[in-house]
Amino acid sequence: WQYTHDRTFDYGSKAESVGDPSCGKADFVGWVKDDPESSVVVDDLSTVTLDKDTTFYAKWAPKQVKLSFRKVDAADHGKHLSGAEFTITGPGLSEPLKVTSNDDGMVNFRLPTNDSPYLVTESRAPEGYSGEVSFKLTVPS
Repeated sequence: WQYTHDRTFDYGSKAESVGDPSCGKADFVGWVKDDPESSVVVDDLSTVTLDKDTTFYAKWAPKQVKLSFRKVDAADHGKHLSGAEFTITGPGLSEPLKVTSNDDGMVNFRLPTNDSPYLVTESRAPEGYSGEVSFKLTVPS
């Protein structure tokens, strides 16, 4: 994802906002100064005094979608189960994501959109239950 906007400012002046770029596959986080790999994000360009040649890079985060499902008893779907732990692995995750069902049995999490399958595995059953549940989940981009 690339965003180019050429502007020239005088040394000693403040940068002016060029607006927020947009991209269908990522969310705009802010601007980084001089190093596109920097984690220091500048929210407002007008706060930066330009004392040398400076390049601002748009910082992006992969689009994510909020997902949820409910853990229920297999024989009684009205019985919501808390304490089940699920491990989610797949592309776009630097490490496995661990989530736990809440008091209402809900499991809530966010995943990057990327059209590739994630594997959701129950890594710990609720108290009084056993067995392992796993399924694949694809988040379209």
